[in-house]
Amino acid sequence: MKKSVLALTCLAGLEALLGCGYTTFPQYSGAYELQSVSYSDPAFAGKKQIASSLSVVDRMQYYGHFWNHHLQFDFMPLSDQEAGGTFNLQLDGVTRIDDGAWPNDWYNGVEIHHEPKVYGTGAFCNYQYLYFLFLQSTPDAGILQNTYPGHGDCIGKDPTTNMPLCTSLAHPQEVDFDDTGWYNAVDENGGITITLTFSRYLRGDTSGNNNGSMNCILTPDPEHRGEASAVFVYHAGKEDLEDKTDIRKEPLQKNSLNQKTLSLGFFKEIISNIK
Repeated sequence: MKKSVLALTCLAGLEALLGCGYTTFPQYSGAYELQSVSYSDPAFAGKKQIASSLSVVDRMQYYGHFWNHHLQFDFMPLSDQEAGGTFNLQLDGVTRIDDGAWPNDWYNGVEIHHEPKVYGTGAFCNYQYLYFLFLQSTPDAGILQNTYPGHGDCIGKDPTTNMPLCTSLAHPQEVDFDDTGWYNAVDENGGITITLTFSRYLRGDTSGNNNGSMNCILTPDPEHRGEASAVFVYHAGKEDLEDKTDIRKEPLQKNSLNQKTLSLGFFKEIISNIK
């Protein structure tokens, strides 16, 4: 087929059939549908169900030798019984895993809220409820983060830290990437699956003072709450993915992804007894 005829055919909308379609860019952007909901404790459920439909917009920003993904979650309710809300989080925060070593010696994910500490007798006598959001996905977030190179050639190692010394990217928005691993995993999974885990943790210090813990007397939680979690699984089929946008070049401000708009009101609707 002549190039001119092929070009005209592509313009006619037959790109997918002839292999002359748009370039795709690995990302989470797409339209997701709720697959399952589970609570470790039924009392942890809120007054509303989480929205059945979720829209995700993924954009990136280059910091030094690292591409940081900014995710906008838009939960779209289909009825008055479903809770809706929009908020923005950074992928490296919401996927952070506690490995027991600083700076990751904390709970998995990102803290979305903490209640005021409840103090008892003694200088070190208190407890506090903490709330975290943790994201897992198929394909794994690590595959996505490794798709876009963060640095150029490595020229040696730092003599003090023994860490690799690599050149920064002069033009990160133009860097080549290999999407094979990402799209192989997408094909195998039939799209992208996102699992969101909302957790409530109870953290306290009962060391007291002088006589230690014997000197720590705490007022119990009147709600008798404990640690609990809620797991929401969403899936976007391959046909529902929005990967035409080059997320290396799309400015964050166009989608307000540089603004942190984490709404506690949304979480209070899907999780009970947040103070």
